[in-house]
This record gives sequence, C-alpha cells and structure tokens, in this order.
Amino acid sequence: MSSLYDSSAMLAAKLKELYQDTKKYKFILEDANIAVFGYDSKFRGVFWNNAAKKVFGYEKEEIIGKNIESFIRFAYIKSDCLGFLNESSSFIKTSFLRKDKSFVEIYCNFLKIEEQEDLIFCFCIEENSLKKEKKKYREEILKNNILYMADLLIVMLDKEANIIEFNQFAQKLTGYAKEEVLYKNWFDIFIDKENKEEIKRVFKEVIEEENFHWGHENEIVCKDGSKKMISWHNSVFREEDEKIVIAMGMDITDKIDTQKSLEKMANFDYLTSLPNRYLFEDRLKHAIFTAQRDNKKLMTMFLDIDNFKSINDTLGHRIGDRLLQSVALRLQNSIRKSDTVARFGGDFFVLLFENIKNEKHTISIVKNIFNLFKKPFEVGGHEIYVNVSGGVSLYPSDCPDSACLLRCADIALHNAKKEGKNDFCFYNRKMNDEIMKRVRLESYLRNALKNGELFLVYQPQIDLKTKKV
Repeated sequence: MSSLYDSSAMLAAKLKELYQDTKKYKFILEDANIAVFGYDSKFRGVFWNNAAKKVFGYEKEEIIGKNIESFIRFAYIKSDCLGFLNESSSFIKTSFLRKDKSFVEIYCNFLKIEEQEDLIFCFCIEENSLKKEKKKYREEILKNNILYMADLLIVMLDKEANIIEFNQFAQKLTGYAKEEVLYKNWFDIFIDKENKEEIKRVFKEVIEEENFHWGHENEIVCKDGSKKMISWHNSVFREEDEKIVIAMGMDITDKIDTQKSLEKMANFDYLTSLPNRYLFEDRLKHAIFTAQRDNKKLMTMFLDIDNFKSINDTLGHRIGDRLLQSVALRLQNSIRKSDTVARFGGDFFVLLFENIKNEKHTISIVKNIFNLFKKPFEVGGHEIYVNVSGGVSLYPSDCPDSACLLRCADIALHNAKKEGKNDFCFYNRKMNDEIMKRVRLESYLRNALKNGELFLVYQPQIDLKTKKV
C-alpha cells in the first residue's frame, strides 16, 4: 500500500542524506504532505513546515527557537519523546496539544541525526488522515476487484465486526445506505438474536485462524425487516497490524425458497397443506419404530366423507374444495402435536395417533373425531352437514408394519361403508378372511371362464302332484 507511512519513511531517508545541506532538506520538507518539525534535546524548535502549521495551528515564528513542550501533552509524553533521543529512528502514537487547546492523536516517526546528537526530526501523521488513507486503500481494493460491481454483497469488517466497507450491491440488497452502517457493528444491525451467538462463533474462528471459510450460510435482516439468506465466502488480510475480514456474500433467498416450495410440493397436499401420502407413510414408519422400541401402541384411522360426490355435483367443485379445506382445518386443530392428519386425495383423510394407552383410550379418540362432524361447516354461504365413515387399525395387535397397518384400516373403512356409512369400524381378522374369500372366489371364476370350465345345465321344474313339466 502506498501510504502516509511510506511517505514518512521516504522523507526520513532523504533527510539523512541531505541534512548537511540545510537549504536542500528544508526545501524538501517545507512543502511535504505530512507535518514535520525538528527540535533539540531541550525542546527548542529548529524546524516547522507548512503541514505542521495546518495540523497544530502554530505559526513558524511561534516555534523556531522557542521551547515547544507547551504544545506536547503532559510530562509523560515529553519523556516518551526524550527517550527516543537514544534511537536512530522510532515510531509511536501519541497526543499533541493544538494551539486552540484541543488534542490531536498523532503517529510520529522520530529520526535522530547521528552527526548532530541533540537534533531530532518528527514526522507526524494525523490519525484521522491515516484512517482516510486506509479507507481510500480499502476502496481501491474493492474498485480494482471485478467483484465490486458484481451482484455480490461485499463487506469489510474489522476484528470487532465493525463495518468499514459496504459495497453498492450490499446497499441495494439490504436497503441501508453506506453512511447508515459505516463503523457500526455488523451483528447489531444485520443478525437476529436467535442466530447471533452462532454467527459470532464463526466470525471469531475466521479472525483467529485467518482461514478461508467457504459456503457458510446465514440469514441477514434488511432495513425493512425482511430476511435474506446469504452464502458467505470469507477471507482475512492484514492492514498494518490490524486484521480485516473481507466477506463476500451471494443472495440465495430465491434458491432456498424454491427448494422449500419443492419440498412442500413433494411432502404436502396442495389443497389443504396437510401431509400427503409420502410424508404420512414416513412418519408412520418412524412412529412404529419408536413404539416398538418403547413398547407403546399406536392407531391409524381412515376417514372418508360420505356422499361427497353429491356435494360437488350440487354446489360445485369450488365449494367442494373449500369444504375439504375446512374439514382439514377442523381435524388439524383437534389432534395433539405428536399426532398426524394427512390427505391421501379426494375426500380421503388418514390420521395417526401415537402413545395409545388402552381400548378405552382408542374408543374415546374415535368418538371425539366423529363428534367434530356434528356441527355444520359454513362454506361460501352454505351450511353443510357432513357424515363420515371411519376404519381403525392398531399396532401391534393388528399388524407389525406400516403397509399392513394401512391396509387393515382401509379394510375396516370399507366394512363401515358396507354396514351403512356414518359409522366407524375396528379391523378384525374376520374382515380380512371375508375379503380373502371374496378375492379367491373372483379369481376362481375368472380362471374357470378362461379355461372353459363353466357350462350351462338345464334343470326342468316338475309339478310333483301332476307330474307335469
């Protein structure tokens, strides 16, 4: 970095070369862009350039040949400066008293002329000037970087996470102007309370290890309160003795939203926002695993709206869809957080209840579900009464796995509908035997037709009294 430090060092080196030629060194230093003054071991001023006048406020006539300790802050500062009489060249940060009695923070490069043991020159860099120089340097880094104008959020932070650079895209993305965030703490402005400690941990790791962090993601809070998900790529460089973090972030909010939308489409019913068959079966498998491990019971219940087709036919599909949404909401609000209600399609709902205690508990749950439908649904100005049929299966008494458990509940549902609807039925093995008997009979008949094993037999009817056909 071509900095004020370099200017100071160059001037000091030149002075050592030309000190014997008073006219030459005074010519070089008189119009230097940094403040330079010279003094002897008794603090008598021997040189005072134009920049020193601007920084400290004293005219040359007030310094040359005069004791200058009055403008140096307190005795310990004086002793610090005197201590450098034994050094050929030194550098410190100290405070000086201006003519207007205000103090100014100065970085001083002290140079003692070897051939004149009591002559010291002080090259002064005002702290504010140094900050401006650093800021200019940082801006040059960004502006010379092709990424500066790219659609990337680029932030520079000091070791305390105070913002020292904030590029144009960052301003556009967050809604904050650069002036609103400069020198303020990143965590206080952009990170919410829930994530602050975790992000601080990552930042500390970056600072301490000075390593390159690729792919860290976190949300930031924008000026309007909205949140953006950012994928960060962080690196550390040193500016003098300070560590500076360059954080480059890509806005992946739309990508994350798309992923969430796809996940929702894959796992949730589009109409009711309930879990779909895929997600329900996954939860059922997990519930069975937990129940097996903890020696617990669980229950599945199939629920079907009776005569739903007539509602669609008379009131229209839009009302039918809104009715399904209302049914889903009523079911969802009636169950525990540990339970699940899903829609498998059409007017077909499935419920999963975990931690079933006993038969009494099971019947109580089923009755509560059926009682939900005693009240009408208000949909589109219509008061609609709904009847439902239900089929129930239990783990582990009815089935040991998820597929079998769902099949048993489905069998029980069809049995409830066969018995007259608006009722529920618990699965039992007799139902399965009857179904299997009907399935076998259908299979036998199909094979008999295929193999030509069926034939027509004529059996005449005879009146036994008259013996007439």
